Amino acid sequence: VDVTTLVKAKKVIEQSERELKTMANAMPQLVWVTNERGEIEYFNRRIGEFSGTKKNEQGTYSWHDIIHPDDISSTLARWKESLDTGAAYEIDHRLCHRDGTYRWHLSRAIPYTNDSTHPLKWFGTSTDIHDTREQTDALEFQVRQRTWQLEEVNRALKASNADLLQFAHVASHDLKEPVRKIKTYTGRVLSVGAGLGAKESGDLQKVMQAAGRMSAMIDGVLNYSTLNASRQPVETVKLAEIFDNVQSDLEILIHQKEAVITRRGECPVVEGATVLIHQLFYNLLNNALKFTRQGIRPRITIHCENGSGDDAQFAVVTISDNGIGFDQEYAESIFETFMRLNAKDLYEGTGIGLALCKKIVDRHHGTIKARGIKGEGSDFIVKLPFRQQDQNL
Repeated sequence: VDVTTLVKAKKVIEQSERELKTMANAMPQLVWVTNERGEIEYFNRRIGEFSGTKKNEQGTYSWHDIIHPDDISSTLARWKESLDTGAAYEIDHRLCHRDGTYRWHLSRAIPYTNDSTHPLKWFGTSTDIHDTREQTDALEFQVRQRTWQLEEVNRALKASNADLLQFAHVASHDLKEPVRKIKTYTGRVLSVGAGLGAKESGDLQKVMQAAGRMSAMIDGVLNYSTLNASRQPVETVKLAEIFDNVQSDLEILIHQKEAVITRRGECPVVEGATVLIHQLFYNLLNNALKFTRQGIRPRITIHCENGSGDDAQFAVVTISDNGIGFDQEYAESIFETFMRLNAKDLYEGTGIGLALCKKIVDRHHGTIKARGIKGEGSDFIVKLPFRQQDQNL
């Protein structure tokens, strides 16, 4: 019988197997092949270099004794699941080096089947991931340690904030009472007026003004410190109504200053806390009326528009005035607490109003910026989102 074709085919297969083994022996991973029962029939040379494992009398390799005792049960369970279902095998476990130390490996295997679905062989690799695993474990430990530290700091900050809030309440109450008495008794002396000269009356007037500024400062500190103490419900806020109410509240000051307030554009409707947004624009308009130039009639413009481009999700409100303005270099620092750019004897104020505005805008996830020219006026640009993500602010 002519067997030339069979011999040639056998040689091709043998050549292919030699090439496959040569490639496997050149790989840094442990390369292995099992039969359909999961018994390892082939290991590349790397296994001998790594653990010294050799073939047993049955012509297969024993791999149970090189797996870490703590990993053997999970390894066997995962391997049995793959043999039963034919699903790909993958697990991280520790394998024993010939010097007795264990190193982490990622073991993977895929089944080889013919026309049926039952695997005939399994081709697998075990890759040394020990260094990477140790780095990952060290990083996770650092993350856990850092998270714990941040939680401790957060708890300390919450406790500190609670103490400061309590202090603000107590201090404001204790400070307002003596200030009230100063104003009351000074007012009584001024009302009598007998025996007071011009200088004495002037001095008492200064005392009254100083007491008034101190009272305003106490109220401002209390408002600023308690702003975040309670959550405000999110509701639909019509900015047109807000400006109507603010102008009504400032009616006397507007009349005294003979100010002209003009609105341009359609005032949008946004989501937010009504009481906070009212306070925001009250402070901005009150500032525009407060910091006016001598002999110049105040003119204030409220310009409303919908954002465009990157700001499409925001309502944009610009409040412009022709007041004393400020140098542009202070455009950011004016929002800091207690920041004053003008002498307190020329212009009333506590240095808290704009800081409060910044805090309210931040709470609404918006932005506030300022532009100014000293001696000419200023612009305050407020951007408020149309929609809020939370139900409370």
